[in-house]
Amino acid sequence: MKKTVFFLLVALTAISFSCKQKTADQPVAQDDDTYLMNHQDTMNVINAIIDTSDCQQYSLDYSRYNNKAHYSATLFCDGTGKIRRIEENIIDSNTLMTRNTFYFTNDRLFATTHEYQQKEDTSLAFFEELNFYSPKGKVEKQFHRKTDETTDPNNNPFLVTTNNKIVNTDQVNNAIQNKGDFELTFQGIIKTDNSDYLLLGKNVSDGYTTALQIPQITPFIQDIYRHENEYIGRKIKIEFAKQSEGNFTYQVFVSGEWL
Repeated sequence: MKKTVFFLLVALTAISFSCKQKTADQPVAQDDDTYLMNHQDTMNVINAIIDTSDCQQYSLDYSRYNNKAHYSATLFCDGTGKIRRIEENIIDSNTLMTRNTFYFTNDRLFATTHEYQQKEDTSLAFFEELNFYSPKGKVEKQFHRKTDETTDPNNNPFLVTTNNKIVNTDQVNNAIQNKGDFELTFQGIIKTDNSDYLLLGKNVSDGYTTALQIPQITPFIQDIYRHENEYIGRKIKIEFAKQSEGNFTYQVFVSGEWL
């Protein structure tokens, strides 16, 4: 069993940039092709660094709309504790998936990827958008490509564009710090035959919620059982762990306090 406990609270600064005037997509020219290759190499270096550092911080796993929509975020850091990559994974109420990834080097945003699914008639198309940033924080170059059932996997190059979405870390920041849509209030106890779970989330209808297994009955948990209805909607701060058994990962309550 693998167990990781998360105590670090990381504040992120929202990233938003303007892009140039939109123009038609263009095939990648030789200079752009070299630019793309070199910048993808830097992204691969960042991936290699965090693969060996074993340093991550996870948000809670949130869901809404009867468990149809989901949100989670992960921060990856290097051996010195600096954030080098951020990922957010989103599933909307139509079960379409989006993944946004942010790459950092030299203490600045280096690149973002915006990957998403889109329904087209009876099939799904997959889109990839790459944005690269200058040291001054401006979008320097953009590339994209589309993959669908008609795509030749051996001939699907990225195209130069200026139409990509500019993604930011607003939701990541809120999810990691349990603010905004990801505010935590006590919403009840879910009782099952095998385990009981704390249900937490924003105290609104159709808001994001998250469930954490109760591994043991501490005085804090015992008090919640005694006053469950009374505590509904009360703000809470928690520490949690993620445990893995085989391919299954779940959240475990570690400790908490009322706010």
